[in-house]
Amino acid sequence: MSRSDPPRQERRRVPVPRRPQASAGVRDTGVGLTREGPAARFQELVQKLAARDGKVVILIDEYDKPLLGHLGQPTAAEIQRVLKAFYSVVKGTEAQQRFVLLTGVSKFSKVSVFSDLNNLTDLTMSRSTATLLGYTQAELESNFPEHIAALAAALGTAQQAMRQIREKRYFEPYLADGRRITLAGVAFSRRTRNLGRCLIEPV
Repeated sequence: MSRSDPPRQERRRVPVPRRPQASAGVRDTGVGLTREGPAARFQELVQKLAARDGKVVILIDEYDKPLLGHLGQPTAAEIQRVLKAFYSVVKGTEAQQRFVLLTGVSKFSKVSVFSDLNNLTDLTMSRSTATLLGYTQAELESNFPEHIAALAAALGTAQQAMRQIREKRYFEPYLADGRRITLAGVAFSRRTRNLGRCLIEPV
């Protein structure tokens, strides 16, 4: 009588943010890191740079990028755990910082990775920083006139723009905020080279 092997349990691989490599920016600083794990290495880097050069500036672009593609999926919880530990270093090394700037599309108070970080100021709607990142209307019109004309021809009517928004689900990254989202399908006028008819709908 043959003995059958016990059924194998399927193990789901949970993607987590990659561990920072010494060659990615750290080697250029001349600082050697010995600790293991993203959060521990980040903390060690901040502390050693501050001890050698004085208070540091921390710039984190698209802080929510590792999480956005996994919203509503089982993988999100593990990614949140790793990010929470990583960003807790920002709070823990406050004494070694000159200032910190984070960018992203999600409101940081709604992403559940900053529960320990209560010293951030939301600059999203601040007039003083409105032109700090991205493009202003004047810059768009003066630098991309041909592209705006092509976009107006491609988008067509406000109804076509709204259909594209829904098909491509451009609003999806903002669902985690818990706020009410309103979609705006906008037509561009070739004659005025400005906004034309606008169609407003809830998600």
